[in-house]
Amino acid sequence: GWGAHGGGAARVAFTHDGRLVTAGRDNLVRAWDQNGAQQKQFEGFSDIALAAVFTHDGNRVLGGDWTGELRVWEYADGKRVANLSTNPPTLAMIADEQAKLAAAAEAEAAKLAAELAALEKAAADQGVAVKNAGDLVATTKAAADKAAEEKTAAAKAADDAAKTAQAAATGAEQGKVAADKLTAERAALEKALQEKLAAEKDALAKAAEAKKAADAAATAKTAADQTVATKDAAVKDTGTKLTAAQEAANKAVADKAAADKAAADKAAAAKAAAEKAAAAKLAAEKAAQEAKAAAEKAAQAATAAK
Repeated sequence: GWGAHGGGAARVAFTHDGRLVTAGRDNLVRAWDQNGAQQKQFEGFSDIALAAVFTHDGNRVLGGDWTGELRVWEYADGKRVANLSTNPPTLAMIADEQAKLAAAAEAEAAKLAAELAALEKAAADQGVAVKNAGDLVATTKAAADKAAEEKTAAAKAADDAAKTAQAAATGAEQGKVAADKLTAERAALEKALQEKLAAEKDALAKAAEAKKAADAAATAKTAADQTVATKDAAVKDTGTKLTAAQEAANKAVADKAAADKAAADKAAAAKAAAEKAAAAKLAAEKAAQEAKAAAEKAAQAATAAK
């Protein structure tokens, strides 16, 4: 026998080129060639593997286990590329999440804008400091030049001015370095803000699409509710008619029962009258018979008397 999985296989599926993939009770998904030779063994599940199948092009494999986990692997290298949800969010949930993302993006954009404004202000302040340092350098250089021209008369003053100029130049260079750093930070911040704004725009577009889909679903639900209301009204009207028909039927039954009772009463009275008439007839017949017998007896007596 072919022991594809210890404990047995739960699923076998073929692809268009004859390869097959199996899922088994050993928590594994494996791929095989047409001759039954194993080609791939994918990352094991934490529970029994219940399903496995190739994608339409045979380049990926999907597998699922008893816990409901659903994985996607690249067939070429056997690496997992994704986990799929077995309970995806509804349109309303997606729209709500996109709205939250858009709000967060707007808040982040506002924060970045505030930081950018602060950096711009700092850069402006630093520019003022650099300009002041430059002015100081120019002033000091002029003083140094003047001191050089008057070197004979004020050599010590010129030397002091030169030292002051050197210190000012050092401060100016440091200010330029700081200004360059602020400029670079500003450029990076502007780039981050642009990327954030692009992401916000994309999130807003997705939220609009999700809202459109949610609105369409709400419209369909409204139409369905109207259909249900119409059917409910028809059912209610049918129930009213059925009630009226039932009441009419009950009245007809009651009327029939009353008519039956009246007929029965009349039949009983007629029967009693017929029985009374029969009894009277019997009495009359008996009296006639008795009178006939008396007449015959009298006739006989008359004959005997003659």
